[in-house]
Amino acid sequence: MEPNSNSDKSKSHHIFAFPFKWDIKTGGKSIEQLDFSERTSLEKFDNLLTKSGSVWKEDFFEINSPLDYNEYIYFYDFAREALFADSKNSKTLRQYKYIIESNTIPLYRIKTVDTKEKCVTYELEIEKILLTVYFTGVGILSFHMANHRYTELNDILRINEFGRHIYPQFLNKHDEFPELTRCTKEAFLADSLEIVFDKKKKFESDFKCFDTIDSAKKNKNTLSNTIMGVLGNSFHTDELKKEKEGIRISPILDDRLFVFCWIADKAFCKELANYKKKKEEYNYTYDDDWYKLVFIDKSSPSCNSIPMKKKLLTEHTYDRWIGTEWSSLFGITRYSFILLNDSEKTFFKDHFKTMYFRMVLLSLVQRASILRFSSEATYIANMEESENTSDKLRKLQKKYLQFINKIYFREITAIEQGIELYEKIIKAMNIERDVKALDQEIEELHNYVSLQEENRRNDLLQKITIIGSLFLIPAFISGFFGMNIFSNVLDVGAPSRLITIVMVMLIACFISWLLFTRHDRMKKPLLIGLVFFEILIIFLLLSGCFFSLLGV
Repeated sequence: MEPNSNSDKSKSHHIFAFPFKWDIKTGGKSIEQLDFSERTSLEKFDNLLTKSGSVWKEDFFEINSPLDYNEYIYFYDFAREALFADSKNSKTLRQYKYIIESNTIPLYRIKTVDTKEKCVTYELEIEKILLTVYFTGVGILSFHMANHRYTELNDILRINEFGRHIYPQFLNKHDEFPELTRCTKEAFLADSLEIVFDKKKKFESDFKCFDTIDSAKKNKNTLSNTIMGVLGNSFHTDELKKEKEGIRISPILDDRLFVFCWIADKAFCKELANYKKKKEEYNYTYDDDWYKLVFIDKSSPSCNSIPMKKKLLTEHTYDRWIGTEWSSLFGITRYSFILLNDSEKTFFKDHFKTMYFRMVLLSLVQRASILRFSSEATYIANMEESENTSDKLRKLQKKYLQFINKIYFREITAIEQGIELYEKIIKAMNIERDVKALDQEIEELHNYVSLQEENRRNDLLQKITIIGSLFLIPAFISGFFGMNIFSNVLDVGAPSRLITIVMVMLIACFISWLLFTRHDRMKKPLLIGLVFFEILIIFLLLSGCFFSLLGV
């Protein structure tokens, strides 16, 4: 149950979501030796996650409050199976909640360093931590946090920017600073991230393991400990040893977490809602602060072109409720979902924390699953030709069809605003485009694998045909001399016939061997030679008959 908006006096609400792909490693096989369905078993994932001493518990959705009811009714029946975890759809998704002691308020602490050597530390209160995993082999780890302290827009921008990076996006040169992460930290990487549960339990990452090139090379797959520490000991980012069990994960996107952010700012909202009749446009279409908020830029807009900036803001802003008594603006990109309201006493905050979160989460899962399937298709395409290739492709196609039927929806609610928002999200993430591209990729891979199978079948049939030729000459001999040929040739006075047949059989074996080993490289001279040998065989057979008639 979510807190009521009238009692929740937060200045802003932040959700940082980490989309990742996961693979189960069990038994003595490596991950690459397991097929896709084995590596993405939700049952095995559950066994590894919830084993004894786990800090995670399965979180089934239940209607215990009006907000829960509103969230559930908002979506179509068929979409609920992909949104709400319960015992009936455990083969589609599993959701888990991090166990937080009731008497503690965990903190998400962001320590920053700017170019003036000034350190600023932000602390957000963690309301809950959720882990949602799907049968497609992707998952979302989400931190749900409230800001009760910071009211300035600049602070909100810095929280979103510095709080979302989980490893350095780049390293500076040795001659710039001795620490290779210095420039990154001045730009957008936090000096340190911490999740503090109490004095004894916290997870911290200061990214110092990237400060030297040798250390960075060794830790190139390392993620922030705020991710790995919360997930637990069953999760790993490197290859697991054969005898070890665990869950290997890797980011689906890049070093950035997806940012959800709700803000209440009456003056800012009113400024953006100012409409200029002569130009027929709102102020938000060229406002730098709105651009920074939507595209997660802390200092200056990452787009300097005024026409391009206007185009981007128009495309990525949803303004149905602008200028009303509950004035609001939505900013939607591939990496962010922003909701700006003119008052903190609004139902939009409840919607943001419930149905809007679910809607964007589903879109993130769709995008992550598409990237996952594309990665698997590429892996199969690079495999050496074998019968195992077609088997892996069939299993991948089965999973993909299940994804299309169970997760990928073009509409998930009957509410007009929800339809428009969902369309905006799908468009921002290019999901329809990527699904079409993935369809074509899998179809082309299917055609390629089918061609491989056809070539193998033709090759096998050719070999069977050649093997059948082994029996051609013996069949001719038995037909010419009769079925009792061997008893006749053993009669006294017929040694020459025995010699003739032995010679014929040896020549037949030689020709068959030649055909079997060199049929794929046969040239015209070889064919002429084979015809010559066939004529020779007939000649020897006739000679044998002649000598037999003379009684030699």
